[in-house]
Amino acid sequence: MCYIESLLPRFRAAAVFLAVGLSIIFGGMVCSAAADTPALRQSRGYMTTPAELRLIKEKADSGLEPYRTAVQRMIIIEATQPWTYGEIGGLQACRSTHEPPYIGLGSPLVYAKALAYHLTGDESYARTVRELLLDLTDTYGFGEQFSGANQCILNLSWYIPGWIWAADLLEEYEGWTREDKATFQRWLAAVVYVKTSWASDARDNNWGAAGSYTSALIADYLHDSGLVLVDWNNIARTPAEAYQHHNQKQFRRINGIAAEMDSRCPESGIRPYGGIPDELRRGSSGCEARWIEANDASWTYTQVHLQALVAHAELLYRRGDAGLYTNVHSDGSGSILKAINFIIDNPTNPAKSTYFKENHMPVLEPAYRFYRTEAMCRQLHCQNEPPLRFIGGASGQLLHFGTITHGFHPDEDPGPPPTVPPPTMSPPTVQTSTGSPSAGLVPAEMQQEALLQIKAPLLADTLVEMGERADVNFGTNRVLRAKSNSSKNRISYLRFDLSGIPTDFGAAILRLYGATDNAGEIGVHAVREDAWRESEVTWNNKPGFDEQLALVLVDTAARWWEFDVSAFVMERRAAGATKVSFAVVSAASGVTLAEFHSSNNPSGFKPELLIIR
Repeated sequence: MCYIESLLPRFRAAAVFLAVGLSIIFGGMVCSAAADTPALRQSRGYMTTPAELRLIKEKADSGLEPYRTAVQRMIIIEATQPWTYGEIGGLQACRSTHEPPYIGLGSPLVYAKALAYHLTGDESYARTVRELLLDLTDTYGFGEQFSGANQCILNLSWYIPGWIWAADLLEEYEGWTREDKATFQRWLAAVVYVKTSWASDARDNNWGAAGSYTSALIADYLHDSGLVLVDWNNIARTPAEAYQHHNQKQFRRINGIAAEMDSRCPESGIRPYGGIPDELRRGSSGCEARWIEANDASWTYTQVHLQALVAHAELLYRRGDAGLYTNVHSDGSGSILKAINFIIDNPTNPAKSTYFKENHMPVLEPAYRFYRTEAMCRQLHCQNEPPLRFIGGASGQLLHFGTITHGFHPDEDPGPPPTVPPPTMSPPTVQTSTGSPSAGLVPAEMQQEALLQIKAPLLADTLVEMGERADVNFGTNRVLRAKSNSSKNRISYLRFDLSGIPTDFGAAILRLYGATDNAGEIGVHAVREDAWRESEVTWNNKPGFDEQLALVLVDTAARWWEFDVSAFVMERRAAGATKVSFAVVSAASGVTLAEFHSSNNPSGFKPELLIIR
């Protein structure tokens, strides 16, 4: 399918598409014919690989359980199911779960057809998967606001993985060309990633868990694309950087370090007793419940959350990193195993142990393959004779057909899955433009520009406050503040490392993430004293500041704000300085309080000094 001509204007300012091979040319709306060259790339292996499926086919054909029954049921019930969702294109909206149905309800079906291609050798399945994938790539929009009211963000985070898994299983199919893959990759970067990255960065519950997984999955799938991912907040990262960023978001979330996102409970993450407060609060017993009642809302939402966590753990495991499966934070929080046992083998009150909901049972297949606990075995009926297990199907929000991809006979020891390296780390993160956030990606020809932009390391940041707290140090504060008030002035200080910065650069931009309570001008001033200590500076011993370097009108919308400090940084670097300091001061008397994220803020949006060569 071709991109429709109206697609490009729908994307925000910096949505530009990379031409790969015989590409799609916007404007005159010229669409290339499918190239004849096969993709000839290796499957990345997200939940399974073609090689694993060939082995499963051999076992199923020999009558070995649970493979025989799982494969038969999947093919009869799912893979041969007719496609009832028609075609899709243009601007999309989501009013409820599974919308648009082509994506939501279609996700497990397209994945089933990709599995069936390898389990039967029938190329008609692969042809159908290719057609459905390419039909998907002329859709756009999916709700414009970044908020918890945008159901599209959750739906994309839940359902896009099945489409990516299906595409990955086409790597050996000659009909899936390099241009086909590039088209799908561009669409993921420009349309989907910008939404899922918001869920990853801003949400603490199952939305965030799914957002972090799907964003990391997209980054991994784009590892060879030559694209740069631009997120909801206009931050550009290479796929390797995005992969690491969203992995860390997931770790911070389950460890309870992400409570500043949107947690409505005193604690967040997976607690030491296994509960997930942000899902427990949705039920009858509240944030601090020590067990779950079957059919309670918290029972369902906890299992939804675990679908994304287990999928993400499996992604890392197949990159040679079992860290998400084995994670336990220093206080005992952050354990996926504890979260599963909280439902089926409750440590606080064993009598309150319950069971997994049928459409969430696929969570337990990869989890059991790794953990091998008796409680999971009982849930999966893995000791039945014959060992049919729970077969699982397409009804889960994210995980499907776990018996095919992770099931095994009781006499087998499946061992670890095959692995491939994670995306290769690349040059430092860059910001592509100022102004409104851009959507999705930067073309490969712009990557040379990325190589010419680096960040100076942040060494210290703090604020000082006039008045009764003039002797208080705020070095561990999560926000930096600036306010001009006769009795309670607030000034923030920042220091960056210039030792690795060349003397012949073109510009230096200070970037701060935050907003004001009332729109007002915020100035950045030169500080020529670099000896101040973040852990000691107060209003009474603060360094002085000199000339104003930049003045920006900051409004109430939280985003990145940029201050051109080029002349001062050049002056300091030319003088041989290895550090540079700034003061952030409100130029709006009395009415404006500016707050910016500090290096201590778990959001990760710490101050940046971008050096442009």
